[in-house]
Amino acid sequence: MEDNTTQTQAESLEAAAEAAAPEAGMTPPAPQEEAAAPANEPAEDPAWQAITREAAALREDYPTFDLAAEMADPQFGMLLATLNGLGWPDALRTAYQAAHHEQIMASVLGYAVAQARTRVADSIRSGQARPTETGSGAAVTAAPDPTRMTARQIEDVRRRVLRGERVSF
Repeated sequence: MEDNTTQTQAESLEAAAEAAAPEAGMTPPAPQEEAAAPANEPAEDPAWQAITREAAALREDYPTFDLAAEMADPQFGMLLATLNGLGWPDALRTAYQAAHHEQIMASVLGYAVAQARTRVADSIRSGQARPTETGSGAAVTAAPDPTRMTARQIEDVRRRVLRGERVSF
């Protein structure tokens, strides 16, 4: 019902404008042709050529990139047009990365996890294959064996005990 009301209001405004135009000395604008041909075909448009060149470069980094599929998305097209209108460098790359941010981040995270796993596995593998280094074992303290002590050593231990030192073997 609102569409009918809006259409009726638009028609009445047009009729009022046509009626007032001769009185104000104005001529109504000529109706525009519906099937006006574009100035440039997409293949001849320099802006489109720049986008297709950038798309070829973008496919090197993102092999799954498909310009036709992306341009079918109205939000992507609007974002690309906005960035191009602002003179944004690498507008196509920026628009693609913004539109597919979550997928790109998931891919990067998956790659980082796989690299970390590989490095940890390689580190463990290389550590197991290494020979034990000299001096890296547990420290061994040699306690004197009382059965093999000389008389002088026994006398030394006895003096230390008499002074209150605690001696253990």
